[in-house]
Amino acid sequence: SFRSDVFGIIFAAMRSMRDEVNQEIDCATIAMRLDKQGQLADVGGPVELMACMEAVPHAAHIASYAREMLDDSRRRQLLHIGSAFVRHSQSHDPIDEVLARAEGELHAAIEDSVRPTDESIGSILQAATKAGFAKRKGLEVGFPKLDWMTSGLQPGQLIYLAARPSIGKSALAMNLSQNVCEADGSVLFVSLEMTKLDLAVRMLCRGCGLTRHHINSGKPEYNPRIMAAAAQLDRLQLFISDHPDQTIIQISSMA
Repeated sequence: SFRSDVFGIIFAAMRSMRDEVNQEIDCATIAMRLDKQGQLADVGGPVELMACMEAVPHAAHIASYAREMLDDSRRRQLLHIGSAFVRHSQSHDPIDEVLARAEGELHAAIEDSVRPTDESIGSILQAATKAGFAKRKGLEVGFPKLDWMTSGLQPGQLIYLAARPSIGKSALAMNLSQNVCEADGSVLFVSLEMTKLDLAVRMLCRGCGLTRHHINSGKPEYNPRIMAAAAQLDRLQLFISDHPDQTIIQISSMA
């Protein structure tokens, strides 16, 4: 979208001329094309068209102008999304559908604004060598052999822990999280199936060396071990969320 309809008309004419073979694009040819389409008066005539063409930025500053135009375009996109949010909120559609629609539009805008840059493998390795591969040691998770195999968890990585049901994926993930927290790290653990109470009790069992049956028995002789383990867990920067209908945007906002 353009800030002015005049710019949109001129751009559409230039784009249609670009697709034609041996069609030069300048102020005169654009004026003739708009005149044939009956749109020359809509842009203010030849004088206004000439003034518009003379206002083209200098080529030496094209990168700065391009960034400014891109920023303005994103701001206009946000304005359109904000207006859409207002319209959606005033509709009589179910609130869950309204929130999902708004979330989708905002997420699409965020993805559109994050464009990866292409870089050759040579320049990537050169930068990594200059920085030093030894410095890329990532976050250790408390399992020496796993830390040795992975060199630690690196920023930006997406790691899947996959296995058949009831193998112990959640237990291992909780152990990794607890080890990171005990090393002065912080973890957000998001569970879409197990409740936060079940996860907390699992960690408590690991900390005090008792089974869940022992903890639920309520026997006084187990209380000192349970209380000591609970006090140790309370010091960890470990946060658990167990809402089953969370979206990616909601999880990232919590993180």
